[in-house]
Amino acid sequence: MSEEFIQSNQRFAVNLVLGLLAWLFSVFVFLPLTVIYAPDWAGLVAILLFFDVSYYALMAYLNSKPFFEYLSNRVSEWYSSWRNVDEESKPVVWRRTRKVLKVAVILVVYLMYRPILWVVSPVITGLVFIVALLTIGIVVL
Repeated sequence: MSEEFIQSNQRFAVNLVLGLLAWLFSVFVFLPLTVIYAPDWAGLVAILLFFDVSYYALMAYLNSKPFFEYLSNRVSEWYSSWRNVDEESKPVVWRRTRKVLKVAVILVVYLMYRPILWVVSPVITGLVFIVALLTIGIVVL
């Protein structure tokens, strides 16, 4: 593997871990404490936590392309060998693997942001759900 690939994956991993830690603390510590002790400030705290988690998620996303290329190659190779796919169908398997990975990422991101958005407004959560479904529809087509 090239040095650039390894450094990109290290940046991706660090930003992903920081984003997950920020998400865990915001959903399981900061938001419940704010809702219990200062419900008037819950929306503002949720918005600030949304931007904090979004920063690390964006940094992880910007460094994720080599990781997802590698992952989709490995999964498509595994599936091709498992199902005995012929050589001319392998690009189709690779494209479908990429689509499935993109849909999985969209669903995971929506499910992670849902608790933070719910504190701000349930309407915003519903609108984001509709946007996530539309994005999945665009990816699948």
